[in-house]
Amino acid sequence: MSGVRRTGPDRRRSGSVMVEFAMLILPLLVLIFGVIEYARLQWTRSALQQVAIAGARCAGLRATACSTSNGTGRSYDQTLTLAYVRARAAGWYVPLAAPGIVITPNTVCDGASNLVRIDVSYTFRSPFLSPIRSMNLPVRASACFPNQS
Repeated sequence: MSGVRRTGPDRRRSGSVMVEFAMLILPLLVLIFGVIEYARLQWTRSALQQVAIAGARCAGLRATACSTSNGTGRSYDQTLTLAYVRARAAGWYVPLAAPGIVITPNTVCDGASNLVRIDVSYTFRSPFLSPIRSMNLPVRASACFPNQS
């Protein structure tokens, strides 16, 4: 019995387990990070839509954050509205540049007139998937709100 060498099943299979793990880990990680980045993209789209809605409402209602006071009431101020939209976007952790925000007062949206329209655009960048593929996706949102006189 002393001449019999014992080679258990674990010793023969340990190499194959490592090879199988190496074959599966990369697709698994790509899937996991892909799901995370897709969720971030959808969250960014939702955040931009909420920012556009809030900005259009602020400008349309002539809220204090988006208008200046004159002798007869409040008048629309594009600079204040732009600052308000950028601040709201920063609250969602989406840094908007000024060229990415277009404010159109007294416009037509879906057939209705005398509306304020705000269009926001942002370039979504993926830090996780950029080594695999350049992930710069444009994300846009817009909203309209009636002008209050």
